[in-house]
Amino acid sequence: MMLKFHAASRSESSICRAKNIWIRLLFPRQATGNALAVRFKKTAMPVLVLMALFACQRTSPRQSSAPAGFLTDAKQAVEQAHEQNKPVLMFFTAKWCPSCRQLKDSTLTDAAVISRLSAFIPVSIDIDEQKETTLEYNADARKFGGVGIPNMWFLSPGGERLRHVIGYKTPQELSAVMDSILNVIR
Repeated sequence: MMLKFHAASRSESSICRAKNIWIRLLFPRQATGNALAVRFKKTAMPVLVLMALFACQRTSPRQSSAPAGFLTDAKQAVEQAHEQNKPVLMFFTAKWCPSCRQLKDSTLTDAAVISRLSAFIPVSIDIDEQKETTLEYNADARKFGGVGIPNMWFLSPGGERLRHVIGYKTPQELSAVMDSILNVIR
């Protein structure tokens, strides 16, 4: 069965025409009666249900936003670093930060970076969920006049602040920083 829509005037934009089509699909009984309602149930409704399910899946909270192998408690990381005589890598991040996700998904999953991480006690701090730790280490974006996350603090095994790195880093750049920290510690 063909859908009959009113002819659009020349001044009506394509957005208005698309809106009218969606209105007729979403409110079929008001459009052309029962036949359109049946067609809507068979075609458009399953698509809308799938879109809603996909949207719910994409926005559901994850258990932890920390990269694999990272602690999420700064005090615990500093204690372990002292016990194991390893430096700390504190990664300050946020779920909404695209550069943080890029660093987490590309740099922190690189084989060279992962091999160097074994020499550190890595900890991930979500600046929205762990505000006290964020402020304690001056890792809040407001502290740098808008320069913010991702950023990383490198601490000695005793908790002394050695180096602060701000912004996205490639695997090669982060590996070089990690090597320089390890050379200072040794």
